[in-house]
Amino acid sequence: MLFERYQTSSKTIVPHVLHSCSLGGIASGFSLLILLSTPPAERILPWTVFGVTLGMILVLAGAYFLHRVTPTSRWGQWLTARSNHWFPLFLFLMQKTFFTLFSILLWAMLYHLGVPFSWFRNILFFLLLVLFPIKSMIRELALTRPTERMEILNDLLHYMAVAISTILTVSIITSLTISPTSSPTDLNMIDILLWILALLVLAICLILFLSRFPRHRPHPSRPQKRSTVFFIQNSNKPEY
Repeated sequence: MLFERYQTSSKTIVPHVLHSCSLGGIASGFSLLILLSTPPAERILPWTVFGVTLGMILVLAGAYFLHRVTPTSRWGQWLTARSNHWFPLFLFLMQKTFFTLFSILLWAMLYHLGVPFSWFRNILFFLLLVLFPIKSMIRELALTRPTERMEILNDLLHYMAVAISTILTVSIITSLTISPTSSPTDLNMIDILLWILALLVLAICLILFLSRFPRHRPHPSRPQKRSTVFFIQNSNKPEY
């Protein structure tokens, strides 16, 4: 079963629930800070993130305490009886949703601060948002149902996340030192070193991923041994 550590009967369920609630608290608190520092016309996204995260924290707390008290309704009894089938996945989705909302809010804040963004950086950012939960799910599958294909897919998604994160980080850092009207030849030495490091990271990720596949080399052909029976029969023949 996936996410056995998230089951309500697990000994570590309380730290996991508190960790999830803390992620939502960070996202809601960060949205409040942005509300206090932005004009009213730009407060739609922070208000949305604050309301959604606060509601999700209440739903998560209610779902957890549903298993700590005896439910009186049939719906509550039905949920608690099948908690191992839905609560672990529910907690996992809550964690990833809190992280996604916080990341979108942080991305929007950087945009309003004047960090230059482009369609290329936006695609990389949202690709990471989709890749992270898929990578976590595949990693859990690789741990609970270890197969060669799952392990290869897990490594592939891991190295893809590292490569995309590296390219996105270096692209943002170099965009802060280059104006939109400048040409590619205006890169300074620090930007060139950063892109060289990014290419090294990509090369290392590719080498580590390809090293999982063993190279099947043909075995050298061994010389055939002469049959002992044939040798004995020939030796018994009379010589003329």
